[in-house]
Amino acid sequence: MNLRLYHIIVLMLLSFIPIVTIAQDDSPQNFYLEKAKQSTVDQVQLDFAVPDNPAFKSLGKDPSNILRPSSAKDLALQFGNFTGNGSFIIPKDFSLEVAPGLLLKPWYTLNDYQNKSGLRFLSKLRISLGTASDDETHTNSMAAGIHLTLLDNSDFRNDTAFLKKYIFDKQDRFTISWKKYRDEIIVQKGLTIEQYDALSQQDKDAILNQAKQNVGYELDTIISNALVAYKKQNWNASKIDFAYSLLSQSGDSLISDARIQKHSFWLTAALKPGRNNNWGQLLIGINNNIIRANNKFYNEFNGNLRFYAGANRVKGFIETQYQNLDNPIERQNSLYAQIGLEVAVLKSIWLHFGTGILNALDGSKRSELISNLNLYFSFPENFSLFK
Repeated sequence: MNLRLYHIIVLMLLSFIPIVTIAQDDSPQNFYLEKAKQSTVDQVQLDFAVPDNPAFKSLGKDPSNILRPSSAKDLALQFGNFTGNGSFIIPKDFSLEVAPGLLLKPWYTLNDYQNKSGLRFLSKLRISLGTASDDETHTNSMAAGIHLTLLDNSDFRNDTAFLKKYIFDKQDRFTISWKKYRDEIIVQKGLTIEQYDALSQQDKDAILNQAKQNVGYELDTIISNALVAYKKQNWNASKIDFAYSLLSQSGDSLISDARIQKHSFWLTAALKPGRNNNWGQLLIGINNNIIRANNKFYNEFNGNLRFYAGANRVKGFIETQYQNLDNPIERQNSLYAQIGLEVAVLKSIWLHFGTGILNALDGSKRSELISNLNLYFSFPENFSLFK
């Protein structure tokens, strides 16, 4: 695909997402799961941080090689780096990640989702594409990746205790109260069930609305508040992600002479340090790259430790990264240490900033200060293209 055309398509998506997000921010949450076993699972994507995607990481524009796990998004866009040579720049590097099983209307029931691990696995499988261009070398890069979630303890749809206590029980209580008031109104109006059934929809809605007012509380508000509390308690829940990406490069925009330059693999575990901890999260990641140089492939290994502290929407982090690079000239070992911030600008727009120092462990190079600023976009909660 022509890189310019790819840029235009992604930028159109980029301009569309914030508009949708702002519109969604002003509207109240209006959702609850039906208890019936055959009901379709609503695809509700809680506002956790947008995960890194392998295609973007493979482009090599981020000094950290850890793949930050989070709950799968139906669609996510990663855009960066906004810093270069100590100044703000407009980046040309971005990638798009799609989870087909989440983007489309679900074909399974809640019972299926809870009891079939294979179905949960497939629904969170993601595919990503990324592109980058270098003005100095005139090299164009294209990356494709696959992203798998092996463990996600922040998935509320699979948390049966939470669903029963905060969703189903409250829904049942509301339904019982609502039905009781509706029946009382029908009796007050001197109607039989048959006469009520024969009423126009407008007259039925008037009775239903009066019954809901008599209940005295809004079910949607209660469930919305339960989900807000769930996010606060589970943003740092344990997760494990695996990913693979393939990078190709070309000297022209049509990628007619593209050659495979790199194979990349990631395995990252996000751990909750303590059962009742709701302010911290530890990431342990490994990344291995097989890189082409002088028509031969060489190995690059990265090991990372990152610790987050804060809340779901605003958190700081510290990180250290060890890198071992086997190249045509010599084996190089380096250590990168950084501090940074991850913040939700809006519900589905996240900013990631980090700055750190890169050191060559053998002393062959001077220490280097490196900063990066990336933006992450996804569809907001409860938004669906196909509903």
